[in-house]
Amino acid sequence: MSSIRLPAPLGQVNRKGQDVAKYVDNPALFPYPLTGPGRSSKARREKGQLVLIVFPDGAACLSDPSELDRLRKVGEVRYYQELPPSKEELIARLQEAHIAVIDYSKVDAEVMDQCPNLRFLCFLGIGYRAFIDVAAASARGIVVTYTPDYGSTSVAEHAVMLMLALARRLIPADRSMREGRWEPGKYRGLEL
Repeated sequence: MSSIRLPAPLGQVNRKGQDVAKYVDNPALFPYPLTGPGRSSKARREKGQLVLIVFPDGAACLSDPSELDRLRKVGEVRYYQELPPSKEELIARLQEAHIAVIDYSKVDAEVMDQCPNLRFLCFLGIGYRAFIDVAAASARGIVVTYTPDYGSTSVAEHAVMLMLALARRLIPADRSMREGRWEPGKYRGLEL
Protein backbone atom coordinates (compact mmCIF):
# COMPACT_ATOMS: atom_id res chain seq x y z
CA MET A 1 0.00 0.00 0.00
CA SER A 2 1.32 3.43 -0.83
CA SER A 3 1.65 6.40 1.48
CA ILE A 4 -1.15 8.85 1.94
CA ARG A 5 -0.86 12.11 0.02
CA LEU A 6 -2.95 15.13 0.87
CA PRO A 7 -3.64 16.81 -2.46
CA ALA A 8 -3.93 20.49 -3.07
CA PRO A 9 -7.43 21.78 -3.74
CA LEU A 10 -8.29 21.70 -7.43
CA GLY A 11 -5.08 20.00 -8.47
CA GLN A 12 -1.65 21.00 -7.26
CA VAL A 13 -2.40 24.59 -6.22
CA ASN A 14 -4.77 26.11 -3.72
CA ARG A 15 -7.42 28.71 -4.54
CA LYS A 16 -4.80 31.47 -4.41
CA GLY A 17 -2.67 29.67 -6.99
CA GLN A 18 -0.05 28.65 -4.40
CA ASP A 19 1.70 25.28 -4.34
CA VAL A 20 0.31 23.55 -1.24
CA ALA A 21 3.15 21.02 -0.93
CA LYS A 22 5.43 23.77 0.41
CA TYR A 23 3.30 24.01 3.59
CA VAL A 24 4.46 20.58 4.73
CA ASP A 25 8.07 21.73 4.62
CA ASN A 26 7.33 25.23 5.94
CA PRO A 27 4.04 25.31 7.92
CA ALA A 28 4.41 29.02 8.68
CA LEU A 29 3.36 29.63 5.07
CA PHE A 30 -0.10 28.05 5.59
CA PRO A 31 -2.41 30.77 4.16
CA TYR A 32 -5.55 30.22 6.23
CA PRO A 33 -6.18 31.52 9.75
CA LEU A 34 -5.25 28.76 12.17
CA THR A 35 -6.28 30.26 15.48
CA GLY A 36 -9.65 30.22 17.11
CA PRO A 37 -11.29 30.03 20.47
CA GLY A 38 -9.95 27.54 22.97
CA ARG A 39 -6.89 27.13 25.15
CA SER A 40 -5.51 24.28 23.08
CA SER A 41 -4.72 26.60 20.16
CA LYS A 42 -2.60 28.77 22.45
CA ALA A 43 -0.84 25.73 23.92
CA ARG A 44 0.02 24.43 20.45
CA ARG A 45 1.38 27.82 19.39
CA GLU A 46 3.54 27.91 22.52
CA LYS A 47 4.94 24.48 21.60
CA GLY A 48 5.65 25.70 18.08
CA GLN A 49 2.98 23.49 16.54
CA LEU A 50 0.83 25.44 14.17
CA VAL A 51 -2.00 23.07 13.35
CA LEU A 52 -3.92 20.09 14.64
CA ILE A 53 -4.52 17.45 11.98
CA VAL A 54 -7.15 14.84 12.84
CA PHE A 55 -8.01 11.52 11.20
CA PRO A 56 -11.30 11.01 13.08
CA ASP A 57 -12.20 7.65 11.58
CA GLY A 58 -8.88 6.06 10.72
CA ALA A 59 -7.69 5.56 7.18
CA ALA A 60 -7.29 2.13 5.64
CA CYS A 61 -4.59 3.50 3.34
CA LEU A 62 -2.05 3.76 6.17
CA SER A 63 0.06 0.68 6.59
CA ASP A 64 2.60 2.20 8.97
CA PRO A 65 2.32 5.11 11.46
CA SER A 66 5.57 6.55 10.07
CA GLU A 67 3.61 7.52 6.95
CA LEU A 68 2.28 10.44 9.01
CA ASP A 69 5.76 11.81 9.83
CA ARG A 70 5.63 14.54 7.17
CA LEU A 71 2.33 15.76 8.60
CA ARG A 72 3.86 15.81 12.08
CA LYS A 73 6.23 18.52 10.82
CA VAL A 74 3.18 20.74 10.32
CA GLY A 75 1.68 20.09 13.73
CA GLU A 76 0.09 17.59 16.03
CA VAL A 77 -1.54 14.56 14.36
CA ARG A 78 -4.36 12.68 16.04
CA TYR A 79 -5.21 9.38 14.41
CA TYR A 80 -8.12 7.23 15.56
CA GLN A 81 -8.23 3.57 14.56
CA GLU A 82 -12.00 3.13 14.61
CA LEU A 83 -15.04 4.98 13.33
CA PRO A 84 -16.69 7.34 15.79
CA PRO A 85 -19.80 5.57 17.15
CA SER A 86 -21.91 8.75 17.00
CA LYS A 87 -22.03 12.26 15.60
CA GLU A 88 -21.26 13.56 19.10
CA GLU A 89 -18.04 11.54 19.18
CA LEU A 90 -17.10 12.82 15.71
CA ILE A 91 -17.60 16.39 16.93
CA ALA A 92 -15.51 15.67 20.04
CA ARG A 93 -12.68 14.34 17.85
CA LEU A 94 -12.80 17.29 15.43
CA GLN A 95 -13.64 20.13 17.82
CA GLU A 96 -10.10 21.53 18.01
CA ALA A 97 -8.94 20.43 14.55
CA HIS A 98 -7.63 22.79 11.90
CA ILE A 99 -7.33 20.03 9.30
CA ALA A 100 -9.50 16.91 9.12
CA VAL A 101 -8.84 13.91 6.90
CA ILE A 102 -12.14 12.07 6.48
CA ASP A 103 -12.60 8.52 5.26
CA TYR A 104 -16.12 7.45 6.28
CA SER A 105 -17.63 10.06 8.60
CA LYS A 106 -20.23 12.57 7.46
CA VAL A 107 -19.28 16.18 8.08
CA ASP A 108 -22.36 18.36 7.79
CA ALA A 109 -23.18 21.92 8.86
CA GLU A 110 -23.94 20.81 12.43
CA VAL A 111 -20.49 19.24 12.79
CA MET A 112 -18.78 22.29 11.22
CA ASP A 113 -20.62 24.65 13.60
CA GLN A 114 -19.04 22.80 16.54
CA CYS A 115 -15.53 22.96 15.04
CA PRO A 116 -14.56 26.66 14.97
CA ASN A 117 -10.90 26.04 14.05
CA LEU A 118 -11.61 23.79 11.06
CA ARG A 119 -10.09 25.28 7.89
CA PHE A 120 -9.29 22.30 5.65
CA LEU A 121 -11.22 19.07 4.98
CA CYS A 122 -9.73 16.28 2.90
CA PHE A 123 -11.81 13.28 1.87
CA LEU A 124 -9.92 10.06 1.15
CA GLY A 125 -11.68 9.04 -2.04
CA ILE A 126 -13.71 10.52 -4.85
CA GLY A 127 -17.28 10.54 -3.51
CA TYR A 128 -16.68 13.46 -1.15
CA ARG A 129 -20.07 15.15 -1.75
CA ALA A 130 -21.80 12.21 -0.07
CA PHE A 131 -19.75 12.77 3.10
CA ILE A 132 -19.04 16.52 3.24
CA ASP A 133 -21.58 19.33 2.99
CA VAL A 134 -19.56 21.36 0.48
CA ALA A 135 -21.92 24.36 0.49
CA ALA A 136 -21.73 24.60 4.29
CA ALA A 137 -17.94 24.29 4.17
CA SER A 138 -17.65 27.00 1.51
CA ALA A 139 -19.89 29.34 3.52
CA ARG A 140 -17.55 28.90 6.49
CA GLY A 141 -14.35 29.35 4.46
CA ILE A 142 -13.34 25.70 4.86
CA VAL A 143 -11.33 24.33 1.94
CA VAL A 144 -12.57 20.93 0.75
CA THR A 145 -10.33 18.55 -1.17
CA TYR A 146 -10.44 14.95 -2.23
CA THR A 147 -7.97 12.38 -3.48
CA PRO A 148 -8.79 11.69 -7.14
CA ASP A 149 -6.08 9.04 -7.49
CA TYR A 150 -6.94 7.28 -4.23
CA GLY A 151 -7.20 3.58 -4.94
CA SER A 152 -6.41 3.88 -8.64
CA THR A 153 -3.85 1.08 -8.50
CA SER A 154 -6.28 -1.20 -6.66
CA VAL A 155 -9.05 -0.42 -9.14
CA ALA A 156 -6.77 -1.23 -12.08
CA GLU A 157 -5.64 -4.49 -10.45
CA HIS A 158 -9.24 -5.44 -9.71
CA ALA A 159 -10.29 -4.73 -13.31
CA VAL A 160 -7.50 -6.98 -14.66
CA MET A 161 -8.46 -9.70 -12.17
CA LEU A 162 -12.10 -9.54 -13.30
CA MET A 163 -11.06 -9.76 -16.97
CA LEU A 164 -8.96 -12.84 -16.22
CA ALA A 165 -11.82 -14.40 -14.23
CA LEU A 166 -14.16 -13.78 -17.15
CA ALA A 167 -11.72 -15.13 -19.75
CA ARG A 168 -11.10 -18.31 -17.72
CA ARG A 169 -14.81 -18.68 -16.71
CA LEU A 170 -13.83 -18.71 -13.06
CA ILE A 171 -17.24 -17.73 -11.61
CA PRO A 172 -19.30 -20.51 -13.28
CA ALA A 173 -16.56 -23.06 -12.50
CA ASP A 174 -16.51 -21.97 -8.84
CA ARG A 175 -20.31 -22.19 -8.64
CA SER A 176 -20.21 -25.67 -10.19
CA MET A 177 -17.64 -26.86 -7.64
CA ARG A 178 -19.57 -25.39 -4.71
CA GLU A 179 -22.67 -27.23 -5.88
CA GLY A 180 -20.68 -30.47 -5.80
CA ARG A 181 -20.28 -30.97 -9.55
CA TRP A 182 -16.95 -31.77 -11.20
CA GLU A 183 -17.09 -30.64 -14.84
CA PRO A 184 -13.47 -30.21 -15.96
CA GLY A 185 -14.15 -29.97 -19.69
CA LYS A 186 -17.04 -27.54 -19.45
CA TYR A 187 -15.08 -24.50 -18.21
CA ARG A 188 -12.01 -24.28 -20.40
CA GLY A 189 -12.02 -20.53 -20.96
CA LEU A 190 -9.66 -18.64 -23.26
CA GLU A 191 -5.92 -19.08 -23.57
CA LEU A 192 -4.09 -15.80 -22.98
